[in-house]
Amino acid sequence: MPGKRPRLFAFSREIELSTVEGWATPAERPLLEEAIDAFLDVTRTRQLTNERLDPIVAACRHASANVRTVGLARLVVMAHYFEHARDAYRDLALAEDAGVRETACGSLPNAPDELWLPSLEIYLADEEPAVRQAAARVAATQVDPGLVTVLERALARETDPFTLKLLGRAHAVQSSP
Repeated sequence: MPGKRPRLFAFSREIELSTVEGWATPAERPLLEEAIDAFLDVTRTRQLTNERLDPIVAACRHASANVRTVGLARLVVMAHYFEHARDAYRDLALAEDAGVRETACGSLPNAPDELWLPSLEIYLADEEPAVRQAAARVAATQVDPGLVTVLERALARETDPFTLKLLGRAHAVQSSP
């Protein structure tokens, strides 16, 4: 139950690129520029093609969490407007790299309503404790009546003590009046 749809909007290329100044490595910079340029093109044309989606998804799957975050910030906005972007966002929950899954999970509060609960359920059942912990933290950020039973199922199967603690907190948030 994330909330309202964000505007499909971007600042100028210079401003968008300034957000990566100071931390992007020379190796990361070309991918970031390509992803930002692709997003700028989508905001300008209001059309999403594979050619524009691919560099953004590549950023979402990058080894660097910072690069992933830049890609995810753009993908999650596009997911509000384009089914193809929603499909790409769903696929991140099944990525081989646990870091990709963990970072994608963190963007769920900004995701479209139809992705929120199904994706959170996937993350809560992930094989990696870090991903489940990220999901438990996210579950405490939005009050959603549908989340109570999802959290109860997660609590019943969880074995990691720290994740159990986080799930308990999320359940308390969801269960409080």
